[in-house]
Amino acid sequence: MARTHVFLNAETLAVLDGPGAAARPVGPVVASASGGLDLYRGQVKRLRHLAPPEEERLLARMRRGDTAALDALALAHLGLVVEVVEARRRPGADPLDLVEMGNLALLSALKAYDPAVEPDFDAFARFSIRSAIGRAVCA
Repeated sequence: MARTHVFLNAETLAVLDGPGAAARPVGPVVASASGGLDLYRGQVKRLRHLAPPEEERLLARMRRGDTAALDALALAHLGLVVEVVEARRRPGADPLDLVEMGNLALLSALKAYDPAVEPDFDAFARFSIRSAIGRAVCA
């Protein structure tokens, strides 16, 4: 059964275990309208960072289809999304909408990443996130 990543309330990373299944959160990342980006940033800072060897092992597992590895990598790199959102924010743009666009771009970058082409995942993901947020800001 295929799992699909979704974002509940535009900020909570979750997965669907199949058609018609209820979404279940895979991380403690939640933001509210009252707290906005500050609350989200604070919660993302509490997430565990990966050491390079651990990241490499998770990337290898993810390429073999391990969805738990994909979840762990996505959660570990949410701070990258926040950094890009803070740098590219524009008046009138809802920062949590930009976070959602950035999170989707992060997932796409994880799935498309090939270390043989680009050895630095952060640089690869940052470009993807920046592009997605730039398109959202210009729209």
